[in-house]
Amino acid sequence: MQMYTFSEHTELILRGAGWEPERRIDTTSFRRYLVGQGYPYHEAVDRFLQEFGNLHISYPRLNAPPNRGDIDIYPLDAAEAAWFENVWMSSQEIGKSLCVVGSVDQAVVDLLMAEDAYTYADYSGILYLAGVSGEEALENIISGKKLPRLN
Repeated sequence: MQMYTFSEHTELILRGAGWEPERRIDTTSFRRYLVGQGYPYHEAVDRFLQEFGNLHISYPRLNAPPNRGDIDIYPLDAAEAAWFENVWMSSQEIGKSLCVVGSVDQAVVDLLMAEDAYTYADYSGILYLAGVSGEEALENIISGKKLPRLN
């Protein structure tokens, strides 16, 4: 599997949060909890969480106030804060089973990942494509790229 190449800016922010290439953590508790809550736990979710799970990523917001943004890849907290019904409805709307993997801006936005690794940002039922992979989603959010709205 080819490693995603982050921009210098994003890589610096990720490293500041404790990430490094080839980082791997145990995801057993994530899998057990998320499956227990009814979420589909795909291989793409597991790969992403092995590398980025348990990171709090704070970054300068380049295109809008407030001046800083946060991405939390704490799937247990994100699952607690997410409305399962919203995730389920988003899954039905796009025809993909979605699993919550994290949140943005203090759990205002849920980060959801499909089996194909496409990653979505769900803001109270308004769905955006964050990236074709979790890595691209992180890059797009950190760099302030405008995400395409899907509904």
